[in-house]
Amino acid sequence: SFEVNVSIINNGKLPQFQRMIVLNIDGLDIGQQLVTLEPNQHKEITFHTALPSTGNFKLIAELDQDYMMQDNSWFKIINIPDELHIGLFSN
Repeated sequence: SFEVNVSIINNGKLPQFQRMIVLNIDGLDIGQQLVTLEPNQHKEITFHTALPSTGNFKLIAELDQDYMMQDNSWFKIINIPDELHIGLFSN
């Protein structure tokens, strides 16, 4: 399992009340949260999730539509490798 942190800022002139942000992985909505923001206010939203296998996955975070639609989504491709090399250090 892992966390996805999404930063949101209200760059508009009006308060945004109970706006929904959705995290989608490869076409499947895996989490949603409501956020309220005053103008120029910044918040970080954390989603906790897990993936079923290794490989490449497309993450999309989308805020429901407003009058500035071009800044309402963010995406990233992540790669979970087939092998993870983990070192343990102990006394």
